[in-house]
Amino acid sequence: FFCNDTATTEIYTRSLVGSVRCVQETDAEYMGLIKRMLMKGCILIGMLAITVMMRRSKHPTEWKLVWADEFDGEELDLDKWSYDYGENWFHNELQAYTNETRNVYLKDGFLYLKAIKEKYKSKNYTSGRIFTKYTASWMYGRFEARMKMPSGQGMWPAFWMLPVWLDWPKYGEIDIMEYLGHLPTTQYSTCHYANDYFKLNSKGGVYKTPKMMNETFYVFAVEWFEEELRFFVDNINFFTLHKADIKQGELWPFKGIPYYIILNFAVGGNWPGPPDNTSVFPQDFIVDYVRVYSQQQFHFETSLTLK
Repeated sequence: FFCNDTATTEIYTRSLVGSVRCVQETDAEYMGLIKRMLMKGCILIGMLAITVMMRRSKHPTEWKLVWADEFDGEELDLDKWSYDYGENWFHNELQAYTNETRNVYLKDGFLYLKAIKEKYKSKNYTSGRIFTKYTASWMYGRFEARMKMPSGQGMWPAFWMLPVWLDWPKYGEIDIMEYLGHLPTTQYSTCHYANDYFKLNSKGGVYKTPKMMNETFYVFAVEWFEEELRFFVDNINFFTLHKADIKQGELWPFKGIPYYIILNFAVGGNWPGPPDNTSVFPQDFIVDYVRVYSQQQFHFETSLTLK
């Protein structure tokens, strides 16, 4: 017996007289099939060696939903998310993240991260940032979110992942979606990695959407395997990073470490630059859902000998 995929079981029955039978069944039915075959006398004479091998497919055609937030409640589900807030952030960003409902809230089945121009402690802008660091993390799978972007100079929302054992960038970073408000049809997906802090390396892809992302929703996703990451917009695979793409001597960090999800809406920073006199506030980064899928968890081998 040989199972060569998560979705299909191929069963070969060989007897000493050389008869061969091949049957396809789902994984859930293979044990029942064995029983039926034995009862029907498929073992005609002699000895039958039976081997069952079940391997996890590297690229499953179907994914199993293991975690999701559809944002259908009245307030943020703190069993799934935590606020990440404060004034001091990286990249010379201009906002303070808060845990206030004016910056992070649910409405009509959507999550809103709202950037507001207002004086808040040492900052002139407030916004929202949430993550699953203390509630959920995953190693491999498909991670997707359906989102609508803000617009205008200085807007920088992101959907991304970091390892639970943070030693950046040694253990990597997966940026599923980054967007700059002054480029409303351009989105970026990037993997960051290095051998140590002083040797940051990045590889990524750019996708141009047919419509402006501040006017319609798009689904952004990554499929993460042990030696490959594939990035999608509306199920179009526009960028893939393979372990083989990494130079000799560089670290491939995307194996063996669980990552958690981050959603944030930055204002300003080194990449987009600050808002200008054309920027309009408040601005909304709107999320319809976040979903996490896993590969099949089957991975075992069995060898039987019947006489």
